[in-house]
Amino acid sequence: MAILKLVGMSKATCMRHVATVLHELKVPFKLVEVDLMNGQHKTPEFLMYQPFGVIPYIVRRISFEFLGYVHRP
Repeated sequence: MAILKLVGMSKATCMRHVATVLHELKVPFKLVEVDLMNGQHKTPEFLMYQPFGVIPYIVRRISFEFLGYVHRP
């Protein structure tokens, strides 16, 4: 089950950096694709999480499962 939602454009370099780190740390996440060309990042539902309309950003669902996650190298 994905604990994090990674919101942005999958082709963007900054998005790929974040996704790569999450993959390397084996953190489960769900990718939420945003259509910048149509201004989807400026809609009220997206501005609720990122008031400046900047992507990528991460939405985290707090749960006991997440609180129990510890990264050990």
